[in-house]
Parts: sequence; structure tokens; C-alpha cells
Amino acid sequence: MVREVLESLGHINRAFRDTATKLERLPQVENTVTALEVMSYENGPSIEGYIDAELKGGSGISWRFDVRWDADSWNIRGTLERNSASGNEVVQRVPPENVTQIVQLPEALTRMAQRLLELRSEEL
Repeated sequence: MVREVLESLGHINRAFRDTATKLERLPQVENTVTALEVMSYENGPSIEGYIDAELKGGSGISWRFDVRWDADSWNIRGTLERNSASGNEVVQRVPPENVTQIVQLPEALTRMAQRLLELRSEEL
């Protein structure tokens, strides 16, 4: 099962990098940065991924992928955010998923990442 989770994360990482490359080709995009990281916090482990697209003019668009463990389940969330000098604004949210069994996790991770990467803002 660990192998399936890692394979899913590997595919998600590739999809994030491919999306960042496509975004960089758009005339309104200045630069992109992407990462997918496994973190450890006092309140538990997490998986955090993002694509940041810096737009010409200084604002930006971010795709945020967040997976957290609580006492009973993995909580998977995705948001599209607009970033500007005045702060961050959530443009769209993918409906969150809560997974209680590890065997469900690879499919849920992949599904959330696909839905997240389908989101677009009006700037793009």
C-alpha cells in the first residue's frame, strides 16, 4: 500500500511540474514555482503541494494541495488562490475529501490533484 501512495504522489508531482511548464508558456505568466513536500508538524504529518504562477504586473495565482492526518482520517483539500500586495483570496475550492482507510488514499490523492489542476482563474 505504501508503494501505491508513493506512486500516486510521484504522478501528482509530475502533473504539477507539467502544469507549471504549460503555464510558463502563457504570455501573462512571468514565472512559475512548484513543489510537493512531506512535512512533519507537532499536530501530525502533512503533504503540501503548490504551483505558484507569478503574473506580469506582480500579482499571482496559486494552486494549493493540502493533505493532513487527524485522529480518524486523511483530510485532502485543494484551493485556487489569487495573490496580490493586499493579500491572498481564495478563488475556488475543490470539495474536500476525508479518507478513513489507507487503501482509499492513492485514488483520493489523484482525484483531488486532477480536480485542482482543472481550476483556472479569469487572469489565465
